[in-house]
Amino acid sequence: MAKTPGVLREQWQRALERGNNRDALAALEELEVLEPEDACWSQRIGDTLRRLDRRPEAEAAYERAMRRFAAQGMLPRAVAMAKTIETLNPRRLGIAAQIDQAAARALQAHDPRVHPPTRPSALPPSWDASPLGRSLRAAPPLVPATSDDDDGIVVFEDAALGSTAASELGEHDLREAWPTLGGAADGHERPSSAQLSKMAGTRLFARLQPAALALLTQAAELVTVPAGELVCCRGEPSDALLVIVEGEADVFVESSVAVGSVGEGEILGESCLLSGGVRQADVRARLPVTALRIGKHAIETASVRYPEIFDQLFWLLTRHLVGDVMRSSALFRRLDGASRHELGRLFEARLAPTGTVLATAGKPSDAFYITLIGRFQLESPDVPPAALPAHSAFGYVSLLTEGPEPCTVRALDDGVVLRLPAARFGRFAVMCFRLLLEQKP
Repeated sequence: MAKTPGVLREQWQRALERGNNRDALAALEELEVLEPEDACWSQRIGDTLRRLDRRPEAEAAYERAMRRFAAQGMLPRAVAMAKTIETLNPRRLGIAAQIDQAAARALQAHDPRVHPPTRPSALPPSWDASPLGRSLRAAPPLVPATSDDDDGIVVFEDAALGSTAASELGEHDLREAWPTLGGAADGHERPSSAQLSKMAGTRLFARLQPAALALLTQAAELVTVPAGELVCCRGEPSDALLVIVEGEADVFVESSVAVGSVGEGEILGESCLLSGGVRQADVRARLPVTALRIGKHAIETASVRYPEIFDQLFWLLTRHLVGDVMRSSALFRRLDGASRHELGRLFEARLAPTGTVLATAGKPSDAFYITLIGRFQLESPDVPPAALPAHSAFGYVSLLTEGPEPCTVRALDDGVVLRLPAARFGRFAVMCFRLLLEQKP
């Protein structure tokens, strides 16, 4: 009489408890045949064969798992399998180039958030030496609009609606907290392929060309964090990117109460792209966590050969920062999630090269601005220059009153701003008129 999957799972669990790898392997091999759509059985066969020191067979099982995970669009798990194969057999370096990204891309095909950003055709020379350097290619720079007038008004060309990281925000980016995703390890159902396709890790790996994906995989290391241990600590240098492959962790910002959780497919540590970036939260494993850790230096080195790596990571970082602003700014946090989502998509994420004047004292503003990355200076004839804090807003008073700006705002180094062009400001003002009146200029 044929054994059912339920019976075989029980046999496998009992064998694990007894430490009997041979019996565990026999049950797993039958489960792989009965449930070929579950790539985890192939992975577990590889783990068991590895414990039995049957390395060539383990390698073959991990390769089956890699291809099956990829066929379901589960790219972080596929990449983890490729890394495991490379660790077992260094002669297989570059096997990640064989990962079929088609399923993940198909899941994302109709998602407006996953289309790659438009790379500008030319970049200011200063960006080559900038701390953000190569990463600043991921959003369009502010370009002065062509005008015959010489009245000192700062006017920049508007980006096309829907062409920047800010306008590509989805509900996932603007939630009140990180999403909670159950993991199979505690009996919960794993996220579906459709859910995982929206996660940052899947979006990143799906966008890279195969050779770039292979190089990034070679630079990565697989790390495991036991339940109850810290995955990363708030305030420590952000020296690596983490892509969660399996497990779940709670996120703590300023108290012992978790604000949410992160799970399979999520990315932690995008701030490693920034000079002096630090971790913004404590992340503690609720379930055992397996993650791909990619060091900052390795990312920079790989990006020399494949600039698209930095492009895609910086695009994800910008979206993360925009989401933070929408959730935490006094101007937006009193709005409901749907309103924040609608407003967030009106903004442009734009690059401000060193020395760019975004507003001029005594002249009207061409847009509503919020600073995201970099240092910006407030200049006024009556007071000494002062630094603008992060997430500072300006330009809205001028747009509301059609009057002049009280101060000049200048970029002290290459930075990123959120920009809401005057042409779209009316729609924004209707939704936020009362909140705008309460803001200090």
